[in-house]
Amino acid sequence: MAFEQARYIVRFYGSFMSDQERRAWRHLFAIFKLTHRHTDTAAQEEAWGRGRPLDNLLSTDPKVKRLAAVGMDAFELQTAERIGRDHREGVMFNNCPRSGGLAKTPKARQRRHCRQDWHATGG
Repeated sequence: MAFEQARYIVRFYGSFMSDQERRAWRHLFAIFKLTHRHTDTAAQEEAWGRGRPLDNLLSTDPKVKRLAAVGMDAFELQTAERIGRDHREGVMFNNCPRSGGLAKTPKARQRRHCRQDWHATGG
């Protein structure tokens, strides 16, 4: 699965995440913000105890930390692959009719990369 598709699934079909996956994503998001875009193991260790408002999103659950240990990019790929496998019928990609590229959102009717607009066609 391409990274762009994985991020799209996690962002727009996050309701299919398990409770542990959701908590791991929140944990990684907080680390991403606290460490200025890093989510590797070193960044996760660095994020603890900073006393910032995002600390309440960090998890001490070993299962959550195990999911998060791979970092944000790998976590999103793993989670998107599982969601795609388990909820194949519920995940729909909104692809541009001209270029075939992924639109920004599931309801978008234009693609910023190729500037294609399909509002008038309704589909």
